[in-house]
Amino acid sequence: MAKRDDRNESRPSFHRLERPSKCPSCSRLIRVKTGARLASYLGLCIVAFHCWNTRSFYSKLTENHARGRISDEVEDESGRISLTCIEAVEGLVKGKILLIAIDFDLTIISIHTGGRWKWSADDLVPYVRPEFRCIICECLQKDIHVAVATFSDQVDLISDVLAATVAHDDAAQIPIYGGTANVRGSFEGKRSQLLLAVEHVEAKTGLSLPKEATVLVDDDRANIARAKKDGYKTIFYDPTIPHNKFPSF
Repeated sequence: MAKRDDRNESRPSFHRLERPSKCPSCSRLIRVKTGARLASYLGLCIVAFHCWNTRSFYSKLTENHARGRISDEVEDESGRISLTCIEAVEGLVKGKILLIAIDFDLTIISIHTGGRWKWSADDLVPYVRPEFRCIICECLQKDIHVAVATFSDQVDLISDVLAATVAHDDAAQIPIYGGTANVRGSFEGKRSQLLLAVEHVEAKTGLSLPKEATVLVDDDRANIARAKKDGYKTIFYDPTIPHNKFPSF
């Protein structure tokens, strides 16, 4: 009679013995065969791999959905800006405005350089407000003269920024009057800048430009008040107002 091998009887069966474990990826309780340590390890790896693939798939799906939503939001926002821009410039045309002079710091751009920007024009481009990119371009298309009235002496920098951001061939030729480099008349407010801008348009067109045909857009109430007293039309641009609420001309 064959002798019974107790060692074989007590040996655990790979197919019968299971041990609960947690997936290292999602912490879900799983059951892994424990016939050997290697099998257990491989089992965990396989489940974790499937878990990771599933997570990766849904993560990519969510990411793509989010990108699509963001893209739609950007498109909607761009549409609102374009509509506001067109309405604003139509207001200029109806108001018989021939020249728009726009402040640079905190108006065309969302920061204040203090006239001491140490970096390149490309580094300043991201701060250009999208509504002013649109308004300047639309004005040029409607044959409304555009000038920049600023206190900054960095005229070349501002010119490079406009050329890089405004989608119009004449963007690089927009005259910029700033600081003390070119001054005519009083330093008070934007008097000198407006006078120089008007003279530039008159020399270019051969026409006499009345003050009421010029509008100053500025974030400084003192500059706005001075221009109003001098007979110019004005728009106070509040930097705290979102661009989709840009005031109508």
